[in-house]
Amino acid sequence: PAKPANDEVEAATPIAGDPPELLSRALANFKVKNYGESRRLLAACARKGHRDATYHSLSGRVHAAVGEWQPAITELARALELGCSGDQRLVLAEAYTKTGRPEQATAQLLAYLRTQPNDPRGVMLLSEILRRSGRLTEAARLVNEALIVNPDRSDLLTAHFDIALASPNEETAFQTALKVLKGSEVDAELARSLVTRALD
Repeated sequence: PAKPANDEVEAATPIAGDPPELLSRALANFKVKNYGESRRLLAACARKGHRDATYHSLSGRVHAAVGEWQPAITELARALELGCSGDQRLVLAEAYTKTGRPEQATAQLLAYLRTQPNDPRGVMLLSEILRRSGRLTEAARLVNEALIVNPDRSDLLTAHFDIALASPNEETAFQTALKVLKGSEVDAELARSLVTRALD
């Protein structure tokens, strides 16, 4: 009979450790972008019959990290059903966006921002969805509220710029570009790009 491939042998090889230890190792590998090893450790955890909220959350993040959006949605949704808390709603929203489901993404982001108001990551994702759907007033209000708390965040200022340019309000866009240029953590390339776009 044919010998199994090396990856099949490796997958079938028992991995020592109890589920919490395996999950901890899988998370450590995920943090350093060693997604293959994270998968291997998660599979070992599943073979031991342990699939709790933490397992599904991390599994979903690994899928999302490699662009497997539908499996990411399945895993992250299950994590939420099991009561997982944290920022997995952001990853789930991104997955919904990538698969062309902005309404589901919006629902997840609104739920997240109710518990983490003005979080720049959630604001950025939601404002982009609103801007792309033409809801510019809502997008501007969302970003402006976040800028009150984080006035020098270049990503929020960039979102503010994009909304102003789409409105169109070239003067506001230009002033926002200048604010990025004068910021405490100047991204010169970004600032030049925004100023050029504002003047076009």
